[in-house]
Amino acid sequence: MIIKIAEYKMKDGVLNVVTKAIAKFVREIKKHEPETLYEAFRRSNSLEFVHLMKFPDRISEKKHASAPYTREFVRTLYPHCEREPVFTDLRSVEKMWLTLQRLL
Repeated sequence: MIIKIAEYKMKDGVLNVVTKAIAKFVREIKKHEPETLYEAFRRSNSLEFVHLMKFPDRISEKKHASAPYTREFVRTLYPHCEREPVFTDLRSVEKMWLTLQRLL
């Protein structure tokens, strides 16, 4: 299981364009990648966004990254970013703890 977040900030005046693009992108993911969990969030009263994605495996993640709807979203989003997306891999604290316990 691969879990990631993407965080970015939009420029002033582009909120409508960006939220439309996000909505379309999420619909395409749900249509073409039923095994992928993908949620997009906006920080309250902010132009900052956080996307949470959960892929079953690396193959699914690569398929997502190369999909035409992902490329279209990137082409739409990036020119409107004040701060471009930063991607962070997340790890389960519980799984890390269990692994650590086994090693001790």
